[in-house]
Amino acid sequence: MKISRRTFVGTAGCAAAGALCTFPSLSLAVAAGDSRSTRGIRCSLLDLKSNCVLPESLDGYRLALGSDHRSLSALDLDSREAHRAIVVPAAGTIDLATSSALSSALNSGATVVWESGAAFLSASEFAAHRAILAGHFEISIGQPAELWTSKTLRRSEAENLGRSGKPKLTGHDAVPYVTYHWPHETRVRDFSRAIPVSASSGRAIAHLGKIPVAWRKPIGNGTFIFLGSPIGPGMRAGDAEAVAWLRAVISESA
Repeated sequence: MKISRRTFVGTAGCAAAGALCTFPSLSLAVAAGDSRSTRGIRCSLLDLKSNCVLPESLDGYRLALGSDHRSLSALDLDSREAHRAIVVPAAGTIDLATSSALSSALNSGATVVWESGAAFLSASEFAAHRAILAGHFEISIGQPAELWTSKTLRRSEAENLGRSGKPKLTGHDAVPYVTYHWPHETRVRDFSRAIPVSASSGRAIAHLGKIPVAWRKPIGNGTFIFLGSPIGPGMRAGDAEAVAWLRAVISESA
């Protein structure tokens, strides 16, 4: 069963909102922000325009980072100085010039967070997305895993949630969670599909059950971080775990 972008956004919004209602302190923290955790966080958001597959994801990053970010267009990557951290929300098909500019930023010491939107692309677009990752960043991706239909993934996820082996329930029964191991341990909801990832260097930093869905690797003097499970829409809906994770990543790159 294929899940459309509209269905994904609607499910993410409802589930995250339900979780925040259950834990009102988290809702207040996201709404008001924590000046101690945001102080010193600076990064650039690359606005891919029509090549951003989930515009809601870009909105989520903007809300999560507030005034501690600057928006860049693809042309800005070459024309002016970017921050040491560059986030690419919901990347779809990206042209050669943009990919090359990101490679140059990595070689110069930047951290690039590439949130993949490949799960929402057509077959031909997916192939182009995969080729860009392999050719410029030596990252290999697999076909999207359908989280709501794969019993294997659901069972594997339950095995990793604790001694009880029972998944944590939210407003939506058995919502899949991605477990992040870096820069700190946390679990973030995924509401649609995730992209399996591997590479010959670096290491997995997040798993869905036993499947790696996020990767961190050195490139040049910088660091490339691939996210196969979009967190932007969740942050737009107020997912506190996703916001805290993003802030920690940006802080690590400062």
